[in-house]
Amino acid sequence: MAFEARGDLNEEEWEIYDEDAHPYGPDWQKPMEDPITVPWKITISSNDFNLIEAGFHPRDLGDRWYVKSMPRDKGSHTLVVHFARFWSPAPLYTIAIKEDGENATIESITWEQFEGEDVLTEDWAKREVVHVAREMLECDLPGLEELSRDEWWPKYVEYRNSLTSSIP
Repeated sequence: MAFEARGDLNEEEWEIYDEDAHPYGPDWQKPMEDPITVPWKITISSNDFNLIEAGFHPRDLGDRWYVKSMPRDKGSHTLVVHFARFWSPAPLYTIAIKEDGENATIESITWEQFEGEDVLTEDWAKREVVHVAREMLECDLPGLEELSRDEWWPKYVEYRNSLTSSIP
């Protein structure tokens, strides 16, 4: 099969970021080093559930995120979804979504507490998952209404830039 150009990467560069060629495989088997889990309990639309379940595979370096739902056990009503930066061998955030046919509820969020010297708070973890779901998956996920974009976006950009400034 011929290579199909995706974004700004050539075939050799894309292999580095291709989910199937990822050094840890497509199942994100490397665990978080210091995770914490808390309940979330937000109801999401069936459309958002479907978008999150479908996940996201980065098209180019600007996308920066994988969103990967894990295969469910037979008869399970809980979907586990990992949010990982494309260069990371482990997820940074994991959500558990319980589905009962008509409704879906994000039951919990698990995140890596420390990123370098930075401590990631529960509020930060939830906001970043909501942001990624909205931007990458085009979800209408609730969760950021209590702060206007002018209030949280500068902090997010500062944090994101601090992470990416060390990448060559």
